[in-house]
Amino acid sequence: SPGSKLRDTSRGKVVIPIQPPHELFAAEMAKNHDLPGRLRAAIADGELPPSYTTHPIVVERAAAGLEPPMPLGIYMDAVPYSLTDTVVGVWLYNVLTQRRQLVAVIRKRIVCVCGCLGWCTCCHFLHCLRWSFRSLAAGVHPERRHDGEEWGEADAQRAHLSGTPLGSCAILLQFKGDWAELCERLGYPTWQLGLR
Repeated sequence: SPGSKLRDTSRGKVVIPIQPPHELFAAEMAKNHDLPGRLRAAIADGELPPSYTTHPIVVERAAAGLEPPMPLGIYMDAVPYSLTDTVVGVWLYNVLTQRRQLVAVIRKRIVCVCGCLGWCTCCHFLHCLRWSFRSLAAGVHPERRHDGEEWGEADAQRAHLSGTPLGSCAILLQFKGDWAELCERLGYPTWQLGLR
């Protein structure tokens, strides 16, 4: 991702390690074989919000007689870890079980300072999330890297899993965070913006 390195005011390339949501989800499905049954019970009891039952993928799968997708969410919030620096934590959570798993930690000190207010760095990260959630919606491991390139030498395990089932499909139902994170990371207007 574009960003700024420590003690360097110019824009450069920074690496943000992440755990792709589809891999976290596949691991959770492998450990909890009762999740599909719990999901069907929650749907039958009306425990899920209308945003789930009216979601296009849920409607499409129900019409085709397929298993319903698991509802997932993303939670993003700033976490101070020293007197001078803060990180943005990004978690994946299962709406059904409320279990959270860490996706990424982004140091605020490394976000781009080109005048974009950090958007250059966040945009690439969000593209990676989109790639992962497309795989979740399809219910299979991705066949290429997030940037569209073929798998590299470091991706041997991912290349091996390419195109194999995740255990179920899932949808992004919720994206949570406080107002500051929604404005700073996702580009929403702040309360004080005169144009809005």
